[in-house]
Amino acid sequence: MEYLWNSSYDSSTGRLVKTTDATDPSLYETTLFLSDEQAETIFSLLQELDLWSYPDEYNPTRGISTPSRNLTLTVR
Repeated sequence: MEYLWNSSYDSSTGRLVKTTDATDPSLYETTLFLSDEQAETIFSLLQELDLWSYPDEYNPTRGISTPSRNLTLTVR
């Protein structure tokens, strides 16, 4: 059985979604705008990542957590 955690955050719209696979996804959605300081902190952390060292499909919890999780990070 494969579990999908369809969570996302779009900083341009402020849309934060805990899950899209619930019976009523709107119950798990809100708007969150990051402060300039929070956005700068996240940007700084992303710059420190060595993105080329990660495989195309990254599962940080394989063998540690059940179910394991794949992460997708899109930065624009």
